[in-house]
Amino acid sequence: MPGFSILNSSVDERRFFFFRFASAFIHLGLIDEYRLFLNPIVLGGGIPLFQDIKDWMKLKLLEAKTFQAGVVGLHYQAVRQ
Repeated sequence: MPGFSILNSSVDERRFFFFRFASAFIHLGLIDEYRLFLNPIVLGGGIPLFQDIKDWMKLKLLEAKTFQAGVVGLHYQAVRQ
């Protein structure tokens, strides 16, 4: 059976695999910082950023920046317990 090629996949498929990898790294405690960008729009659906997270994860806000277009950039550090 041939393998899956990320380079030949659709944008939606690449996003899916990116978020699955990110979720696995979160579960393994390999993510030290999070940079989230909030856009001033409301969507009726989409792929959740954090899937299958069962435990609370404490984050410390390091920086918040508002851009001219209304986008807010948030920079967090993971707090290890």
